[in-house]
Amino acid sequence: RRIECSRVAGRERVPAGIRALLREIYRGHCQICDFWFLKKDREPYFEVHHLVPAMGHHPKNLVAVCGNCHNQFEHARVQPEFDDEGWLVKVCFNEREFSVKNALAASRIQGFHKRLFIG
Repeated sequence: RRIECSRVAGRERVPAGIRALLREIYRGHCQICDFWFLKKDREPYFEVHHLVPAMGHHPKNLVAVCGNCHNQFEHARVQPEFDDEGWLVKVCFNEREFSVKNALAASRIQGFHKRLFIG
C-alpha cells in the first residue's frame, strides 16, 4: 500500500512523553539509516517526523529520524510504503530505498487505550 506523505508549514511539537518513549525505544538511532550521536549533554539526538501532519501524534504517524533523513522527508521525492496495518515499512528518497526499523510494529500493538480508575 502506498500513500503520499503530506507536508505543512511549521513544525508540530511532539509531547514530551512521546519523545521520551521514542528515545527509550530507539536510543537516538534513526529508524531509516541507523545514524545516531549523543549531544553535549550525553542525551541521544533525534528528530520526529510526522508522516501525515493532520494525523497528529499517533505512533503509526511518527518516525524517529536523524536530521538528514528528516530533511529528505521534507524536501526530497518521497515514496513511503506501509503494511496492511498502516505501519511504515519502506521509504524511497529519490529512488533510493530504505527499510524502516520499527519496534512498535514488530510488537504488534493493537491499539492504545487510556483507562481511568476512580477510587
